[in-house]
Amino acid sequence: MNDKKKVVVKLESYMKLKDISKQNLAKKWKKSEAYIYRRFSGEVEFSLTDIEDIFSILQLSKDEACDIFFN
Repeated sequence: MNDKKKVVVKLESYMKLKDISKQNLAKKWKKSEAYIYRRFSGEVEFSLTDIEDIFSILQLSKDEACDIFFN
């Protein structure tokens, strides 16, 4: 499994724990579903701004965010 896929799998796991779907994430993030799906499909990489926004929306700890995006 490549690194991009690992990030997506971990992120989806945390979203499931927080009971947030991609559609809910899009609403809370004020982004289109297409924007979300492009990132989750690996078509577009997550930017640092994306990571900060997701960190805030999912209320992740610093350790959780590092586990997802930087391990």
